[in-house]
Amino acid sequence: MAFKERIVVRPSGRISPKLRRLEDEICHLRKVMEQTYSQEETFNSDVVIHISRKLDHKINEYMREKQLCARA
Repeated sequence: MAFKERIVVRPSGRISPKLRRLEDEICHLRKVMEQTYSQEETFNSDVVIHISRKLDHKINEYMREKQLCARA
Protein backbone atom coordinates (compact mmCIF):
# COMPACT_ATOMS: atom_id res chain seq x y z
CA MET A 1 0.00 0.00 0.00
CA ALA A 2 1.45 3.35 -0.96
CA PHE A 3 0.63 5.70 1.88
CA LYS A 4 2.07 8.73 0.13
CA GLU A 5 -0.86 8.50 -2.29
CA ARG A 6 -3.37 8.64 0.56
CA ILE A 7 -2.17 11.69 2.44
CA VAL A 8 -4.93 13.78 3.97
CA VAL A 9 -4.41 17.44 3.26
CA ARG A 10 -6.14 19.95 5.48
CA PRO A 11 -8.01 22.85 3.87
CA SER A 12 -5.00 25.07 4.57
CA GLY A 13 -2.99 22.76 2.29
CA ARG A 14 -0.96 21.29 5.13
CA ILE A 15 -0.70 17.63 6.08
CA SER A 16 -1.62 16.66 9.62
CA PRO A 17 1.62 16.25 11.62
CA LYS A 18 0.22 13.15 13.29
CA LEU A 19 -0.60 11.57 9.92
CA ARG A 20 2.88 12.41 8.64
CA ARG A 21 4.44 10.79 11.73
CA LEU A 22 2.27 7.70 11.35
CA GLU A 23 3.16 7.41 7.66
CA ASP A 24 6.84 7.55 8.57
CA GLU A 25 6.40 4.91 11.29
CA ILE A 26 4.46 2.64 8.91
CA CYS A 27 7.14 2.93 6.22
CA HIS A 28 9.85 2.21 8.77
CA LEU A 29 8.04 -0.83 10.20
CA ARG A 30 7.41 -2.17 6.70
CA LYS A 31 11.12 -1.94 5.89
CA VAL A 32 12.05 -3.60 9.16
CA MET A 33 9.56 -6.39 8.54
CA GLU A 34 10.89 -6.95 5.02
CA GLN A 35 14.48 -7.08 6.29
CA THR A 36 13.55 -9.40 9.12
CA TYR A 37 11.66 -11.68 6.75
CA SER A 38 14.75 -11.82 4.51
CA GLN A 39 16.84 -12.92 7.48
CA GLU A 40 14.32 -15.34 8.94
CA GLU A 41 13.10 -16.62 5.55
CA THR A 42 9.60 -17.21 6.93
CA PHE A 43 6.57 -15.17 7.91
CA ASN A 44 5.96 -17.60 10.77
CA SER A 45 8.91 -16.44 12.87
CA ASP A 46 7.99 -14.82 16.18
CA VAL A 47 9.99 -11.71 15.31
CA VAL A 48 8.26 -11.21 11.96
CA ILE A 49 4.84 -11.79 13.52
CA HIS A 50 5.60 -9.27 16.27
CA ILE A 51 6.63 -6.61 13.75
CA SER A 52 3.63 -7.42 11.57
CA ARG A 53 1.29 -6.87 14.53
CA LYS A 54 2.94 -3.54 15.30
CA LEU A 55 2.53 -2.58 11.65
CA ASP A 56 -1.16 -3.56 11.73
CA HIS A 57 -1.66 -1.44 14.83
CA LYS A 58 -0.02 1.60 13.19
CA ILE A 59 -2.07 1.18 10.01
CA ASN A 60 -5.29 1.04 12.07
CA GLU A 61 -4.19 4.13 14.00
CA TYR A 62 -3.44 5.88 10.70
CA MET A 63 -6.88 5.03 9.29
CA ARG A 64 -8.64 6.30 12.44
CA GLU A 65 -6.67 9.55 12.36
CA LYS A 66 -7.33 9.95 8.65
CA GLN A 67 -11.07 9.70 9.28
CA LEU A 68 -10.87 12.27 12.07
CA CYS A 69 -8.96 14.68 9.84
CA ALA A 70 -11.45 14.22 7.01
CA ARG A 71 -14.30 15.20 9.35
CA ALA A 72 -12.50 18.31 10.60
